[in-house]
Amino acid sequence: KSPQGYLLSTGDNMLYVPTGRATPFAVRSDNGEFVAELPSPGGSFCMLTKEAFFSGPGNDGTVQARPSATDAKMLTFAGRMMVAGAQRVWSANGKQLTCVEAATLQKGELTPQWSVACPLKGTMIGAGTSEKPLLFIAQGAKIEIRSGSDGTIVNELSLPNVDDAVKY
Repeated sequence: KSPQGYLLSTGDNMLYVPTGRATPFAVRSDNGEFVAELPSPGGSFCMLTKEAFFSGPGNDGTVQARPSATDAKMLTFAGRMMVAGAQRVWSANGKQLTCVEAATLQKGELTPQWSVACPLKGTMIGAGTSEKPLLFIAQGAKIEIRSGSDGTIVNELSLPNVDDAVKY
């Protein structure tokens, strides 16, 4: 297996390695000792929160989460983009933007807090504070700024030149 994507490191001496189409794995960062394979659809995207390890998108366009609770089941998100912050995880699949409370993921539950129409064509960035989380969503030459609390559009920015479109 060869690393494909950004490596993730934790304070507990773990290094998580995405591997493209193969299953990501974890090793000890101090000596490289193999720790575990992480069930996944594959892909070069990984994200780590205290609640779960996320990887994908696989060939089917999904991202999977492995909750930190050892007895919890794998969770599958229909999404190409993921952002975490403010005790929430947001996913976008090109049609819907969905928010899930991070604490429910740790229990192995995938119950959306809310979901809104969102034709994602670019990338997604999380910002703001826990009280006022914001999502910046690139839609070609337009950038939507959405509330991370309920998904409503709070502002839009337009780039003057379509050639300057924000792309993933």
